[in-house]
Amino acid sequence: MAFEENQIEGVKRYIVLDEIAFKKIMSLVNVRKFDVLTNEGKIKKKIVFLDTPNNLLTTNGIIISKVIENSKAYFIVERQKFLPKMFRTGTEKFCKIEINSKDKLMDHKLQVVDAITALYDTSISIDFENILKNALPKIETYTNANCVRLVNGSGLRAFLFFEEITYENLETGRKNFRLGLTVKMDCSKLYLNAFNEYIWNLERLVKELTPISENEFDYASRVTKKIDQSTEKLKDKRKKQKKGTKEQEESFD
Repeated sequence: MAFEENQIEGVKRYIVLDEIAFKKIMSLVNVRKFDVLTNEGKIKKKIVFLDTPNNLLTTNGIIISKVIENSKAYFIVERQKFLPKMFRTGTEKFCKIEINSKDKLMDHKLQVVDAITALYDTSISIDFENILKNALPKIETYTNANCVRLVNGSGLRAFLFFEEITYENLETGRKNFRLGLTVKMDCSKLYLNAFNEYIWNLERLVKELTPISENEFDYASRVTKKIDQSTEKLKDKRKKQKKGTKEQEESFD
């Protein structure tokens, strides 16, 4: 079991609206002469978010996931952050527990409980071991990514991940797919200004990018949640009304 830190600054995530954005990003070296991009290969990642049937873990601000990335596997235990990302700085601690790809949560229950307890500043009296017995897969994400290393004349080093991501909610049965881009600084914080300058130019020159401030769990939950049938019916009704109005207007032409 090891505690690591998530970067908050020096990381930027996007929804990619059109795959042409990937070609535009690679061609930026023709505009930004001091940038060098090198292909680092492909990454395959599967994330399984776990919780109890009544969501006791996430309700208490705890996110547990099983990650299988290429040949490595591990459990991640982290605290849910309810403040918007813009109000958070520095790093956030999480726990990584290395496992075999076929291991189940209860195979590492003591380490997971220790990790949860360590992430809280004060002592807590919740029987997490009993809660973990009822945890089951809730949401799965599958990512295929091309990894590209960026080095530029300012000394900035970063990774760009060109992603294809599928989300599946095992409770609602809903699926969602998106193209994505993650830009992650891979050097000292002294180069944060250079990173922000690169991001500013990236967003200025590639219009097919929409920034995401949500973490992967929150985003996956939102895009695969159960559809409110009353809302869907209202949308269909408005579409029909709009179509009827358009037909009436055309009949007067």
